[in-house]
Amino acid sequence: MREKGLLEEKECTDAERTEARAEERTEERAEERGHMKEGYAKEEAGRPGGKRRFRLTGSIVAKVAAALLMLLGAVACAFGGLACYVAAEGNMYISSYDTVLKDGLQSKAQAVAYRMYDYFNNEYAVPNPERRYLDGINAEVAVLEREDILATDSSEFIWQSYQPTEAMEDNGFYSGLYADVYMQLPAFDRQEGSETPEKISYVIRVFFDPAFEKQDDIRIVAGLIRLLYQARYWVIAICVGGALLTVVCIIFLLCAAGHRNGREGIVPGFLTRIPLDILTLGFVMLAFLIYSFMQEYMYGIIGYTMLSIALCIITLMLGMIYLWDFAIRLKLGKLWRHTVIYKVLRLLRRMLRGIWRLLRKIPLVWITVTAYLGLCFLEFVGMSMFTRKVYDPGMFLWVMEKLAVFLVVLYTALVCKSLLKASRELAEGHADYRVDTKYMFGDFKEHGENLNCLGLGVSKAVAEKLKSERLKTELITNVSHDIKTPLTSIINYAELIGREAENSAENQKLQEYAEVLLRQSGRLRRLLENLVEASKAVTGSMEVHLEPCEAGVLLSQAVGEYQQRMEEKNLEMRVSQPEEAVRILADGRHLWRVFDNLLSNICKYSQEGSRVYLSLEQREDRVFIIFRNMSKYALDISPDELEERFVRGDKSRHMEGNGLGLSIARSLTELQNGQMEIVVDGDLFKVILTFHIM
Repeated sequence: MREKGLLEEKECTDAERTEARAEERTEERAEERGHMKEGYAKEEAGRPGGKRRFRLTGSIVAKVAAALLMLLGAVACAFGGLACYVAAEGNMYISSYDTVLKDGLQSKAQAVAYRMYDYFNNEYAVPNPERRYLDGINAEVAVLEREDILATDSSEFIWQSYQPTEAMEDNGFYSGLYADVYMQLPAFDRQEGSETPEKISYVIRVFFDPAFEKQDDIRIVAGLIRLLYQARYWVIAICVGGALLTVVCIIFLLCAAGHRNGREGIVPGFLTRIPLDILTLGFVMLAFLIYSFMQEYMYGIIGYTMLSIALCIITLMLGMIYLWDFAIRLKLGKLWRHTVIYKVLRLLRRMLRGIWRLLRKIPLVWITVTAYLGLCFLEFVGMSMFTRKVYDPGMFLWVMEKLAVFLVVLYTALVCKSLLKASRELAEGHADYRVDTKYMFGDFKEHGENLNCLGLGVSKAVAEKLKSERLKTELITNVSHDIKTPLTSIINYAELIGREAENSAENQKLQEYAEVLLRQSGRLRRLLENLVEASKAVTGSMEVHLEPCEAGVLLSQAVGEYQQRMEEKNLEMRVSQPEEAVRILADGRHLWRVFDNLLSNICKYSQEGSRVYLSLEQREDRVFIIFRNMSKYALDISPDELEERFVRGDKSRHMEGNGLGLSIARSLTELQNGQMEIVVDGDLFKVILTFHIM
């Protein structure tokens, strides 16, 4: 029973030690990050004048200016792109100006032709209404037959609204800048009094005045065409430049998102509190509404193109606001965790884990029986849908077959439960547990017997190991006691020889021999004492009196004892501990021995001229006593090997020491319900003692 208790205690201690190590590493990483942030803050605060470093990404003025420039670039890109599209549609990059102007005025020519069509088909009370209309615009009209489409002489026109003069022929008016429109008109040679005048296909040729002297729509359109044609290559540069300016401003704003002068770290925005998926859905719906409005309600609105550009710019600004908040979340690390989907999935995970834990608590037999009965019920429901006769002989056979299978399943579940319980007991260290194989058959019985044999083997191995450890400890104790008596005599006689040699000046060599003999005898005596103490600590036969004690006081006393030795080794010791007293439950005598062994190792193996850090920290319900130093020798062995007995960091073994200091310190710490962990990082050697606070 005592051996089983020792095994259980050892396993629990190992599990607690592993958990404590993981927590310690996590806390150390958090502490290092905190020190880094503190260092950055001190670095910025320590600049000349005591002012923090000015960053362009943290300036609100720079952000507002970048936003305005982004808006300006977007407007320039939109209008430049629209102008490029209009110029490309008007063939301004491949055609001459006269051709472009002629094609551009085609719509105006059609408007004039339809107006003339009204005049030709209606009788107005006002004489010559077409003349009054044409006097107000930069155009004249002529009518010719379709066969004379290539005619340019006024004598070939059927009808014309002007009287040709020599001045018109000289300046080219009504010769090159015109547009032809095909249209059905009443015959110009029809007989008078005909009720239904015959309509013939004519060509209405609309001539434009190249000077555009009159103020009308034709002059405005011609001016816009001329302006766009002259700036057709500049609009490409404006579009590209606006796009580049917009992209650069967006990149700057995304880099500056969350930064603010005078504030450390990333500052959350006003939208950061909203879950990301909800915010994304809101922006998508808003963009969809804008698109739907543009598709459904804007085709009849005056200035459709300008309003479309305005809505596109508004959409761009909304997208920039979303990207700004997205960048802040990415820098804060709240991208995925701060979403409704993540919270729902985490809730489902917790629910599934709770259901799984609940199912694990339900016995295996009940789970198996419930699952089997559920399958039988579903199968019965399925059969009932296709069979009307419930009392069919086939149904009776199905019930008997399911009953037989149920007995087999129940037996298998009971046997598996018994075997599972046996394996669990063996895994927990109960090697004396046995499986009852009386009612088992086949492979189940063989597996149960194998588990019983395994338990016997484990019990035998544990007994032999404990016996070996006990014999080894007894051997060390007995041999140590047997060696101690003659060693005491050697030391006493060596002292006598040294005293005799001091009185006689002729025996100088004899005095040196006596000093060497005394020094090595003392070293051998300390080794024997450490061996006895280590054997007692490992076997648990050492008396331990746990009582409340102040860890800070003991640590300060140990530092005072080793202060002179540290100065001789040129080691700078730095101690940090809280101002208030930290009380732990420990044995003061054994805790002092732990401190003594660790500080002795530091004096022996630390790099001369380096610093030694001792810190006492309280975190929640635990107290951490940490020793840090730089090793003189390369630590190319693992921390577990350093904790073994007779293992030394100095592999050449030319320094004083026997390799028992860390092993004794570990054993004494565990006897006081504490934990000791060794961390090796390059030449950095760190020992962490963990105790529970009072």
